[in-house]
Amino acid sequence: MAAGAARMCDSGSQGGRSPRPRTRQRPPRRAEVIDLTGDDVCSESAAQDVIDLTEGEEDWPADFPASLACASPPRDPILLAIKSEGKEEPAQGCRAPWDGAQGTCAEGSFSLGSSCAHSVGSPKLSSSSSSTTFNSDLGSLASPQLDSDMFSLSPSSCSSNSSWQNTRLKAQPIPSRKLSMVSSTMEENFPRGTLQFLMDFVSCQHHPPKEIVSHVIRNILLSSEAGQMLKDAYVLLMKIQMLHPATAALVGWDWQLLHYVMEEQEEKLPGRLLFLQYVVQTLEDDFQLNLRLRFLQKSIAKKVLSCDQCFSNVKEVIEWLVAAVTGLGFSQPQEQRHKAACPSSDSSRADDSSPGSRPNSATDDGSTFPAPLSQKQVLLLQRMLAMAAEVDMSPNCSTNKMAEVIFPYVLNIPLRSQREAFLTSMESHLLRCKVLELLFHHSCATPAALQLSPPKVLYFLRHDSPLLQYQDQEVMWQRWEEMLQHLNLLLISYHHVVLGHLRSSLSERMDLIISNTKPKVQATDRISPGDIDLHIQDFSSRLLQTLGEPLPQPIKDKVRMLQALLLTTST
Repeated sequence: MAAGAARMCDSGSQGGRSPRPRTRQRPPRRAEVIDLTGDDVCSESAAQDVIDLTEGEEDWPADFPASLACASPPRDPILLAIKSEGKEEPAQGCRAPWDGAQGTCAEGSFSLGSSCAHSVGSPKLSSSSSSTTFNSDLGSLASPQLDSDMFSLSPSSCSSNSSWQNTRLKAQPIPSRKLSMVSSTMEENFPRGTLQFLMDFVSCQHHPPKEIVSHVIRNILLSSEAGQMLKDAYVLLMKIQMLHPATAALVGWDWQLLHYVMEEQEEKLPGRLLFLQYVVQTLEDDFQLNLRLRFLQKSIAKKVLSCDQCFSNVKEVIEWLVAAVTGLGFSQPQEQRHKAACPSSDSSRADDSSPGSRPNSATDDGSTFPAPLSQKQVLLLQRMLAMAAEVDMSPNCSTNKMAEVIFPYVLNIPLRSQREAFLTSMESHLLRCKVLELLFHHSCATPAALQLSPPKVLYFLRHDSPLLQYQDQEVMWQRWEEMLQHLNLLLISYHHVVLGHLRSSLSERMDLIISNTKPKVQATDRISPGDIDLHIQDFSSRLLQTLGEPLPQPIKDKVRMLQALLLTTST
């Protein structure tokens, strides 16, 4: 039977016709990011930010479509929605990293536009010229976040929004005769034939049933066998997602499957990272489409990441994120992960501080950073948290609930580098503000009864002291330096929150940005340059007395940065 299916796979859908000669050239292993969107021209360094998915693996098959190899890093979905309504993109505002690709689409071939992003810098990069291809890495995150590149196959991939809508309305299921050929390979457990048939049959005009997509995910992408088959399954899923984006009713995965994959040992599921990337892509594409339609309540994110309806799922994402940052591993029992992230005794902290017990890989200076794969997982999970913060009607309420859960984890993360990885990779500026505000409240003897504002930052500067746990043997001045770094990060995120109207719902925010409405600043939120100088001088004197030695240069640099940010905010 398997041999018969193999012959069917070679002959395709043409009955007794002799097989077509395979003269297609294998695509280059690396591709240059080409900007077809009309956005700013990429810098030379940014144009090299393409991650090689095939590094260390076998070559792509000869019949692999040359036009399917990478896609663009996305940007702010709000700005996408504004563009789709024919509005000019505003000069200012919060610019998130996700955006849709622009391009053209014809049956059997694709042309995706691409914009630029920064790179995490762990995998090899290349700038060799080629047609635009699929990329397996992550969406760029604006400074001061971790940066990387990722595909974005949004519904705008067929020439324009209107042409994509027309193409989607005309799409029909794969004909029953061809579908029976696919089913026969599935029954005979011949995944190579299944993937080959689907790659040939899926087009702008024809889409596979939900059950077929689910089979590819569960039985091929999430199989225990590593290698070329996983990449082929991933590329097929991304092709289907580009041409026929998943909806809440037709998505091929559910939360139960995601939970199983994230909790299972990685050795048993080598395709976990590819699956997580596919999950985030389906969430993102559907989120962008429903945002343009102003119908987020029907989105996949609303179904699985709503803080109002399924907050337990959001809590799980936070746990997975902490596990990825600290290197504890997803497959450890939940109680063990929580105990390791939130130690309750001095003895446990002392044990964890030993060099042999530290997770992840340490550099020569003792700092610890997530491994490259963990970096990708961190960025993907942070994107899920960003959607969870925005999908409900009140981002302010959602981020309050999320910050309350995140706070004890961040408070007890033992290494500074891990805390920095967690906080700087956070996509939602509003969520970052809430988490940092809780940390500073915890470090103050008397919390301020003020809303987040520049005067409250000055209050933190005067009354805060470093109380975070340290297991990387940092000296005292380095703890104060981290506190200053968190203050700077808080001010930067606060600036984005105010200018981007991030406390408002997405639909309200779109209207505010379109109308170019300026943010409202209360009189009590204003500070004078004289107040800033006074607080800076008072802090420097207090720190000099505490340390008993001249201030190190890193402290001076961060104090100057804080003063500059305060002056910028005050004006």
